[in-house]
Amino acid sequence: MSKLLRFISDNRKKSIIITASCVVLCAAAVGILIHTNDKNNKTKENKVVLTDVKKEEPTSKTTEADSSKENAQTEQAAVKPESQFVEQKFTGKTTEVVNFRENPSDTETVISKLKQRTIVEVLGKQQDWYKVKYDSKEGWINSKYLNEYTADDKKADEDAEKKQQEALAAAQKSEEAKKAAATSNASQANPSTINNTQPATPAPEVKKGFKSPQLSNSSQIILVTTSSMSSSYANIKFYQKNGDDWTIKTETNGRVGSNGLAYISNRMQSTDKTPAGVLGILGAFGVSDNPGCKYSYTKVTDNMYWDLNSGSSTYNRLIYSNPGGDYEHLASYPTHYKYALITDYNVNQTANKGGGIFVHVNGSGGTAGCVSMPEAQVKDLITWVNPTKNPKILIIPISDLGKYWY
Repeated sequence: MSKLLRFISDNRKKSIIITASCVVLCAAAVGILIHTNDKNNKTKENKVVLTDVKKEEPTSKTTEADSSKENAQTEQAAVKPESQFVEQKFTGKTTEVVNFRENPSDTETVISKLKQRTIVEVLGKQQDWYKVKYDSKEGWINSKYLNEYTADDKKADEDAEKKQQEALAAAQKSEEAKKAAATSNASQANPSTINNTQPATPAPEVKKGFKSPQLSNSSQIILVTTSSMSSSYANIKFYQKNGDDWTIKTETNGRVGSNGLAYISNRMQSTDKTPAGVLGILGAFGVSDNPGCKYSYTKVTDNMYWDLNSGSSTYNRLIYSNPGGDYEHLASYPTHYKYALITDYNVNQTANKGGGIFVHVNGSGGTAGCVSMPEAQVKDLITWVNPTKNPKILIIPISDLGKYWY
C-alpha cells in the first residue's frame, strides 16, 4: 500500500508537468492557427480589393471613351458648316414658268415670274438654288427649273427666228404682189368692141393704203404682222399718211405673245397670247425719264403696280399699292419697261379678258401678250405717235392684211 501511494505521489508531479506542457503546446498551436487564419483572411481581402479595382478600371476607361466620343460628336455638330455659296458662271435657260425669288427659299418673296426658256446669267449655286441675274436684278431660281443655255441652244433659237422672219417676209411679199396684180388687171380691163373707135376710159388709180373703217380717221398706223396665229415673231412697220399717200417711216422686227395671237373677241387672260385686231393708245410710262412723248407719260416708281385681279374695281388699271393676287410690279422690269405705250385693250374691264397690253422693249423671248421691239424703235415710237393724228396699232397674221390694206 505504501508502495502504491509512493508511486502515485511520484507520478503526480510528472502528470502535472506533462499536463502543463500539453496546455502550453495547445495554446501555442491555437495561437499559430489564429495567426495563420488572420494572415489568410487579409490576403483574401487584398485579393478581393485588387480584383475589384481591376474590374473597375476598364469600366472607368470605357466611360471616359464614351464621354470623349459624345463630346466629339457634340463639337462636330456645333461646328458643322452651313451650306456654302459656290461661284459658277454660265448662261442658263428656264425649263418652265418659274418664280424668281429674292432669297434661296420657297417661302421668300417673288420678284417676278420668268417664262419658259427665259435666258439668265448664272452667278453661283447654294444647295438646290442658283443665284442668277436677269433684267439687271439678282435673285434665286430653284435648280430643277434651270438648265445650261448651250451654244447649240442659241444656234437653234437663231435659226428658228431667221426662218420665222423669212416666212413672214415671203408671205407679206406674196400678199402685196397679189394686190398689185389685182390692181393692175383692174386698170387694164377694156370692154370695148372691134367697131368702137373711142379709147377706153382709164380706170382710176387706186392708192395703196388702209381701208378699214376702224383706221379711216388715223394718219399714223403701227402695223404688226406675224406669219401665223401661232407665231411669236413679228414684222413691225410705222406708217404715216401725208395727203393721200401712206409711207413707211420705220421697219423693224419684234415679238408678240409666246403662244402667238388671239382675236380680241376670243382673247382670255393668262394665255400668253397677244390680242389681234385694232388697238388705240391711252398713254405711256417708263423706268426712264420721258423721252419726249406727246401723250401723258408716267415715270415708274417702286410703288406702281398693274392690277390684273379680274373683278377688282381697279382691274386692268395702274395703282400705287400692292393689290396682292395677280399683278405686275412695273419696277421689277427695268429693261422691258424702260419705255412703254399703254393700249386700250379691255379698257372696259371685262372679266377674265386680261389687261396690261403694252408696246415695250424686247426681253429674251416672246411676251405674255404685249408687243415688243428693240429699245431704239420703242423710243422712236413713243416720241413719234401724236394723239392729234389718232394713231392705231393693227396686230394681225399676214393672211388678214387684205382686210385692212388696198
